[in-house]
Amino acid sequence: GQSVFPETEDGTIRPVVVSIPADFEPQLIDGGTRVVLFGSQIAWASTKEDGVWSRVRFTASGSGDEFTLLGELTLYEDVDGDGLPGAADTELATSPGFPADNGTVELVFSKALARGTATRFLLVGDVIPPAEPAPAALFWPLLALALALSGLRLGRRARALVPVLVASCVLLVLGFGPVACSSGGGGGGGGAPGVNREVQVGIAAASDLSIVGQTSGVAIVPDGLPATGSPIDV
Repeated sequence: GQSVFPETEDGTIRPVVVSIPADFEPQLIDGGTRVVLFGSQIAWASTKEDGVWSRVRFTASGSGDEFTLLGELTLYEDVDGDGLPGAADTELATSPGFPADNGTVELVFSKALARGTATRFLLVGDVIPPAEPAPAALFWPLLALALALSGLRLGRRARALVPVLVASCVLLVLGFGPVACSSGGGGGGGGAPGVNREVQVGIAAASDLSIVGQTSGVAIVPDGLPATGSPIDV
């Protein structure tokens, strides 16, 4: 059931519930450069006073490393309720990002909660793109250049292979195709296994929110927590 608290000294109850809307799903936006990580709403049921929300702490829990996968985080009030940040929405606070894998981020601000209404909000993060893979076997183009410039006494046939090798490696570096940068057989296959890029964010406990009655100053412990968003690959 809902937790209830005195609205004023007369003992009137005031339930406050935090929940993830049924229509919310994390999603990549802006061409994959940002991700909507978490969306929720605070239902403030008081009919006698507004509330003030001043703090929230988010906890990362995905199987990937949120420290290396996510950059700046921005909290928005989702004014139009569409689950996406946009011109109609209000930016509440920002953070440089999660300080560690499965770490926490605390945002401090001041947001009025209108009496008898629900306020929706979004946490959006910048996506740190995967590092570009190093060109395969950089040793070989370096070796080829060294041989070409060193003036070693190579045979005619061996010297003829040098520009071919250099040209092949240049094509590889420029991304024109999977050219094998080697002077002989024994080719290998595949790069390193892909990095796990799954992230997940939520609010772990009622103590991760600070909400008070605007007039009474009564601190509220909201119901409905913990609440964790679905995982998403970035």
